[in-house]
Amino acid sequence: MEVLVYSIPRFCSTDRGTWDLPVENLASLLTASTFEYVQGCKTYDEAIAKLNEVYVKPKYVIFARHEFISRKQRDGESLEEFLHALQRLNKNCEYKNVTDEQYREEIIRDALIKNMRSNKIRTRLLEHSVISLQEAVNKAMTLNSAK
Repeated sequence: MEVLVYSIPRFCSTDRGTWDLPVENLASLLTASTFEYVQGCKTYDEAIAKLNEVYVKPKYVIFARHEFISRKQRDGESLEEFLHALQRLNKNCEYKNVTDEQYREEIIRDALIKNMRSNKIRTRLLEHSVISLQEAVNKAMTLNSAK
């Protein structure tokens, strides 16, 4: 998707307000099935928004953090390779400046999800893009009582 965001403007007007690109040029950048999504778009921004809507997956911060804190060094993996893997995984965690109390709640939530015995409940909690500690506790309790 990033390649398209940088390639398509070469064929668009400089103000990006008008979709001034011949069908042949756009078709040369996209497959026929992808072109169908932007065929009716009038502006560059409209086309990119449509492509983002179709192809860019939403970020699941809770799952990304779980994957990050669960990552262990593998057999035969050097310390440097492990560090690079952690750095790569960390990019999707969306850590922000927070107060001590907010950090405490986030770390408790992450530990709760990572270390609970029920894989079924963990999986359900990881489906959320964002979930607070209280929401995670409430959902876990509800799912646990429904067993």
